[in-house]
Amino acid sequence: MNAKNRALRHSPWFALLAALVMVLGLLVPAANATAAKYPYSAPPELSAVNSTKTTIELFWRTITGAPAYQVRAVGGGQTLYQNTGSDGTAVFKGLQPSTSYTFNVAVLQVADGKLLSAWSKVKATRSTTAAGMLEPPTDLKVTKQAPSTLALSWTPPAGFDAAAHQVRIDYAEDQAMTTGQGTQVFDGGSGTLSGLATNTNYYLRASVINRADQAVIGDRTTSILGKTLSPIGWIHGTVTGAPAATLRNYVAAAYSTSTDDVNEQVKLTDTDGDGTYEYKLQVRPGGYYVQIVNVGTTNYTSLWALTGGNGALVKGSGTQIGVAVGATTEAPAVKVGEGGTIKGRITCPGQGTKDSCSIDVTAMIGSNVIGQDRSDSDGNYEVKGLPASAYTVRVNHAEDRFIARNTTVTLASAGASETYDYTLEKRSFLTTYKVRFTKKGSVLKWSSRAYLAAVLPTERADNNDFQWYRNGAAIGGGSSHRITGADKGKKIRLCVRFGRFGFHTADWACSSAKKV
Repeated sequence: MNAKNRALRHSPWFALLAALVMVLGLLVPAANATAAKYPYSAPPELSAVNSTKTTIELFWRTITGAPAYQVRAVGGGQTLYQNTGSDGTAVFKGLQPSTSYTFNVAVLQVADGKLLSAWSKVKATRSTTAAGMLEPPTDLKVTKQAPSTLALSWTPPAGFDAAAHQVRIDYAEDQAMTTGQGTQVFDGGSGTLSGLATNTNYYLRASVINRADQAVIGDRTTSILGKTLSPIGWIHGTVTGAPAATLRNYVAAAYSTSTDDVNEQVKLTDTDGDGTYEYKLQVRPGGYYVQIVNVGTTNYTSLWALTGGNGALVKGSGTQIGVAVGATTEAPAVKVGEGGTIKGRITCPGQGTKDSCSIDVTAMIGSNVIGQDRSDSDGNYEVKGLPASAYTVRVNHAEDRFIARNTTVTLASAGASETYDYTLEKRSFLTTYKVRFTKKGSVLKWSSRAYLAAVLPTERADNNDFQWYRNGAAIGGGSSHRITGADKGKKIRLCVRFGRFGFHTADWACSSAKKV
């Protein structure tokens, strides 16, 4: 060691640096030991939200899996503790009036009172109220809910003077009483909060105030929850025209005129036992079309409620029904009738034993679907429940393997039946790809993609023919070819003819010739 280093070691600065290193070396493990001591982290976001003379209400964000909590209050020369459950709320009791308290919280093991976390770093400070404050009202509760109102009742406390005092109800959408907050004042032991948001949860608290200056002279209750309802109204209607056994398999559906969504659907019922079936739809206020739908198997029609008629065939021709909050609107009566039928067979040319000729057959008026059926695998179909009208009948293979077809079929009278048979036309492939093959060891394999049959990439040619050539002479089929001595130095070419049920067979397509 040189003289300069010896001098440094014996300087006061060196001694100070060594001491700091030792302290830091002790502090770091101590901090890690503290963190490892507890299995839970300290609860965060502690808030004190409501005070009385002897209580303060608190809440905090819970810790996952925490079995219970202990709350500590420091104030007025006291340190107090209170245990509580796992829901993250507590009403700390036994406090002194007009005293400021600071709170923090820790996770607690109930069995032995052992703390399972450190005390929360976040603290909440709040003062209790003065000793002269009236007690809060008791038995605060919600007695009736509506879309924008909540009816409440309570019992005024001792010392309440009806001539000089009133009760103030504070409400908000959060327990801290900061979001959507408001107050309304009432006389006596009941009142109705009005002007509230629909379908909303509210925290509610009550306290006594001076009538003259509206000053708070009483403690506020702990919160209760009240929820406003969604705004609703009703549509009522009746349906006739079919046997009771058939009407029992009908439903009524309300379609919103603004969104076209089904807002409600119910089954028809014979509530009076007189053979007239009825329905009552509970919906939000607004405009609606009502459809009476046969969901059974009998051949009867489905119609839309229409003023001055038995019913409309399409929604746009039906009557718009307006619904107000809390009111019932009577819909036009609907009279269903015997349905007509369009039936027949759709033929799929080239159908093999493994191919399906399953066809979607749809009867439409304009763009409105009135009836539909999916044929069996041989193309036989029957569309039932059709009112008398002219229909556009669309036939389309369930797997889009043929050209879809539209035609017009007219049912001249109620219950009429018409036959429509048709042979589908094959489609052409949309996209083709160059034929390629690759060599893997002593095997040549087809490596290009099959022709794209339709829009979806999964709809490719799936019935393909293969032919291999050596110097122009055919040598075998299959998607692969094993190289033999006869192939050495010769040019090999692969030709493919793509096919798919419902499509025209493609022409032969060939790869370029390559020596192997």
